[in-house]
Amino acid sequence: WLLADGHQTQNVTPHSTPFDVVMPACPAPAVPTVTCADGGVCVVGDTGPGGGKVFYVHASGMFACGATLASTCKYLEAAPNTWSAGVIDPLKPWAISTYQGSDVTPIFNDALAYNNALGIGLGYKNSLAIVAQGNDTTTAAGAARAYAGGSQSDWYLPTTAELNLLCQWARNVTQSVTTACTGGDLNTGTGASGGFSTGAYWSSSEIDGTTAWFQRFRTGGQHSAEKWGSGYVRPVRAFGGTLACADGGVCIVGDTGPGGGIVFYVASGTFTQTGAAGSMCTTACKYLEAAPTNWLTGTTGDPQRTWATNVNANQTTAVSGADGTAIGSGYQNSLDIVAQAGNIAASSAAVLAREYGGGGKTDWFLPSRDELNELCKYAKNQAPGTTATVCAGSGVLRSGFSSADYWSSSEFNATSVRGQAFYTVPGSNQYVGTKDISNVAVRPVRAFG
Repeated sequence: WLLADGHQTQNVTPHSTPFDVVMPACPAPAVPTVTCADGGVCVVGDTGPGGGKVFYVHASGMFACGATLASTCKYLEAAPNTWSAGVIDPLKPWAISTYQGSDVTPIFNDALAYNNALGIGLGYKNSLAIVAQGNDTTTAAGAARAYAGGSQSDWYLPTTAELNLLCQWARNVTQSVTTACTGGDLNTGTGASGGFSTGAYWSSSEIDGTTAWFQRFRTGGQHSAEKWGSGYVRPVRAFGGTLACADGGVCIVGDTGPGGGIVFYVASGTFTQTGAAGSMCTTACKYLEAAPTNWLTGTTGDPQRTWATNVNANQTTAVSGADGTAIGSGYQNSLDIVAQAGNIAASSAAVLAREYGGGGKTDWFLPSRDELNELCKYAKNQAPGTTATVCAGSGVLRSGFSSADYWSSSEFNATSVRGQAFYTVPGSNQYVGTKDISNVAVRPVRAFG
């Protein structure tokens, strides 16, 4: 056979006259198309990964997003109008009655509607702060954060800037974050046929302790209203870029973790967290983060507690199961200590650690011996990661840690517990102390991955 230009020529014996056999060209292999919902390129009107509709595409690159604005995103999608089990968006107050006169301090107060590019992607951070104040699912931000369409957990209440873009999309007018939402007809934008109300929609942007911003989708006007008032709610989410550690991306020591703490340990592989349940990492944990400096409201530095409350002979009674020392055992140790009748946060280190809820997380705990040892290495600027290496007695202590003894959750015997000195001592700084010592510091940690 002679292959040339899509033809094949064969001399066949006994015939002496050659003839051509024309073979069809092979078609190019089909290249599978990756949809927007599966991580492909998106355009306005596409269905996004969360099952909503993409209503904004950043024209020139990425915008900051995520819990700490350390992630980057390309797109915004809006939940469908049926997101709350109805055909129209629900009406909610901005805050519960307890906080309708209280400023959400992490949110910068805007005397004017902040229709600025820097407001795009900020709604998630705002919403986390609103919920952390104590506002539940009966409120606008609480309901938006609870929505989990597409199995995504990062839905939120949009800022004034994001809400303005949403209004422009819904009314099918040219999008510009700095331009008022006017003209067009409601529910006529590409993919925006789903049930926007003509009424007022809440944003996550605050004016002061008693008022917040909303936008009327009938006129596009942005106005202030008291937080007790009812406004419509439509969750949105940002996606399409690179995730920071706090938002589920890769972490290194020193990063801010999902709980708002400091990543101090990165496993070479993964580790198992004993006692973990639900959405916690179980057999594939990768990181440990420590609560941030001044983690306990009203306290400067790390608070001090006894290990067990002086009741029911707790300070001289063994806690069944609270003797784990390895990485991954601190959570179960802490559960066992909390379960010992009589231990309370005012006088028990583990109970205090378990009650911490930084970053909206409920899985903080008192570290085990080896977990505390890794925290000591971070605090004293020593090489992390090798659990067999004990934190040296020397070293310069990082700002934010106390020059004090710290409790672990690892019980030694009925009366004594393992602890570690975070100040300069000769030789090993790991020790065994009695449960009734009251001047020992507490720093909660949590595992994730």
